[in-house]
Amino acid sequence: MGYSDLLHSFSNQINGQSKSIEEDISRLEKAKKKLQEEQSLAFNEIKQIERPELGSQWTGDHSMTFDDERTAAYEEMKRIVNHKIDDYGWKIDSKINQLTLQKGALGFASTLTDQIGDLLEVGEDAFDAIEDKFAQIRKVLF
Repeated sequence: MGYSDLLHSFSNQINGQSKSIEEDISRLEKAKKKLQEEQSLAFNEIKQIERPELGSQWTGDHSMTFDDERTAAYEEMKRIVNHKIDDYGWKIDSKINQLTLQKGALGFASTLTDQIGDLLEVGEDAFDAIEDKFAQIRKVLF
């Protein structure tokens, strides 16, 4: 395989991986937005758990059991909305950051392919420099 073919192959791999990463980032950003919308809705729903306010007429064993269960449900929903959903959001952010770094590395590899293309135009004297650039790309891709 000649340098031009290798350059073309690397360029295709870089473009394919970059497109895939962009799609993944887009899906993750949509998921995070949906998660935030659900969290907002959940905050409103939590307020409904403690309604209606039970007055002094509400007494007895059944009222105590009901009130205890309602308080437990309120606390569990609050925990889920305040902590678990935030945890999911942080995991999504972490993955987006990881993919952004990968995209940056692919951008660097793309720059190297451009430089290789320029070196190929120079001719035979540049082949050593081309091999060095290919080695750098291999490190990024593999």
